[in-house]
Amino acid sequence: MQTTKPNKPFGTDGIRGEADKFPLDSPTVRAIGSSLARHLAERTPGRAPRVVVGRDTRESSPRIERELIAGALASGAEVESAGIITTPGVAFLARVLPADAGVVISASHNPYQDNGIKVFEPSGRKLDDATERLIEKDIGQGPGVPDSPPDNREQSNAATERAASLRTRYLDYLVH
Repeated sequence: MQTTKPNKPFGTDGIRGEADKFPLDSPTVRAIGSSLARHLAERTPGRAPRVVVGRDTRESSPRIERELIAGALASGAEVESAGIITTPGVAFLARVLPADAGVVISASHNPYQDNGIKVFEPSGRKLDDATERLIEKDIGQGPGVPDSPPDNREQSNAATERAASLRTRYLDYLVH
């Protein structure tokens, strides 16, 4: 059992771990969303950064997505959820919307109790190492995000329709 938090949550392919434990506990996931939004805002002066998020079907994915979105919104980002979508689908959407980042909640082939957060640049490539280090530094300094209710937009009809529209855009791209 790990008693201290690692100082480097990002691995070679995003953040991975057991759901509901550091770094995928709710306060840390909110901090990740908040930190990402703040660092993206530094690149987008004069406008709110835009983030597109998607997830896999793991039991923990909706909670992680809600917490990440809540943190990003609290720090001024505009966030759209594509709901359940593949990792390449999120990378595609980040590129074509355009978004300032794409985030996928998935642990790929890892065991069911695990999950992960992978962040893409607008190019569809993984987030640069320098920004990952800044987010890790922010995580190390504590949550710093107000404890507000998690984002519940996924329950609205408009959000559900928008998520379906985003997925359809990706599927149309695959077909053509």
